[in-house]
Amino acid sequence: MEITNEIKDAIVCLLMHKIIVQSWGITNIKLKNNEIRFEVNGLLFQGIIIIKYLGNKQYLVRYGQQDIRCELFQLVLILDRIIEADDNYLENLKDIVSIV
Repeated sequence: MEITNEIKDAIVCLLMHKIIVQSWGITNIKLKNNEIRFEVNGLLFQGIIIIKYLGNKQYLVRYGQQDIRCELFQLVLILDRIIEADDNYLENLKDIVSIV
């Protein structure tokens, strides 16, 4: 299985933000030649995320039944907004801490 350079770039991008990525509860990472697939257990989204390279510097992020197109520099921010950190992120964290 040959992994494309664009998928390698996406993996490096995710690894450069490992604290954010770890907060998603990421598991079951699978690589194909033009795709990254993993499961997350975030505050906002729990399920499978698929990242595919489309060409022309465009990536497709699929979660649930929804798709978003983005460039590499946007990848972590977009994923974090889907999985973990919306506008109420700090309040959500306070609620979790008060439960514990």
